[in-house]
Amino acid sequence: MSNIKVVNIIEKENNTKNVTLFLGNGFDLNMGLKTSYEDFVLYYLYKVKSDNSSVIKFKQLLETEVKKENWCDLELLIGKLTSEFTDVKDFYTAFCDMGKELLNYLTIQEIKFEEKTDLEKNSIAHNFMDDILILLMHYRIDKNIIINILTFNYTIIIDKLVYIIKGNSELNNFLNSKNITIEDIIHCHGSYKTGKICFGLNDESQVKNVEMFDNNYRYIQQIIKPSRNKCINQKGVKDSDKIIFASDLIVNYGCSFGQTDKYWLELLTKWLGGIYSHFINNKPYYEFIKNDITNNRFLWIYSHTKRPESMFDADTLEFEDRIKEKYSYRDDNRIMIKYDNMFKNMKNVVK
Repeated sequence: MSNIKVVNIIEKENNTKNVTLFLGNGFDLNMGLKTSYEDFVLYYLYKVKSDNSSVIKFKQLLETEVKKENWCDLELLIGKLTSEFTDVKDFYTAFCDMGKELLNYLTIQEIKFEEKTDLEKNSIAHNFMDDILILLMHYRIDKNIIINILTFNYTIIIDKLVYIIKGNSELNNFLNSKNITIEDIIHCHGSYKTGKICFGLNDESQVKNVEMFDNNYRYIQQIIKPSRNKCINQKGVKDSDKIIFASDLIVNYGCSFGQTDKYWLELLTKWLGGIYSHFINNKPYYEFIKNDITNNRFLWIYSHTKRPESMFDADTLEFEDRIKEKYSYRDDNRIMIKYDNMFKNMKNVVK
């Protein structure tokens, strides 16, 4: 299905379009921040000292693991390291220490933005808005638009950029003329500003030593992301659900959605195939109906992996199938893979 045909389907004259941006760590990395787990782990292991025996043990185990080839998922690694502990409080002490230092590390990274002059910050905000407008104009979605931003980053640079945009009369006048509204940011996993983040595993199956948490529900609850998120951000969880199921177009930029984020993949799968109804006893209720509404929902995924090249397209299609399968829709033309940088103007702006 061509881009133009997609646009003809999703754009209806005078109708409001709900466009939701999913921003992951790729957004911060693109700006030049060193916010990868690899960068943080090096900082945590070799620049942060501790006298606590549980923390020292945890860091020694972590160092052994990261020296192995092909490690990439720190959160899954945490679940694996539970097998080396017998006392839940010892493990939790080490886990909390890592979380605390992660917040400190991200604060250090964000200073790079704060050190910019007001003129430079305004320029970065303009670049961000320009990239958004290019996206909308490229697909001929240029009026009656509500833009929601769901960020999975613990940093708050995106909040600062939107704040600058909303305080800029020139940009506001332009957005108003196009009937474009940017809603407030939702931090799906918390932020360092609040001191509360959702960091850990997707479910108990990823905890190697789940027996250690027997009769200690409150401890395991804090390392399982869906339950942790409900503890720290019940309203944000509800709001993100409502935003997702009201979306006509969802754009994924920089969210890899690994094994510890199955919750969000399942939510997007439901959005593609079903209609969200309402909350009952603080739990979302879904009604699966395939109709014109779900047929006109589209997911665009910006891939940072280079498009496979061959004389024919088998390699490319296999690569794209693997991405689509994460959302349980292998042959779904509503899912489009984009081999491009949506935020070209934001590249290395705070490096």
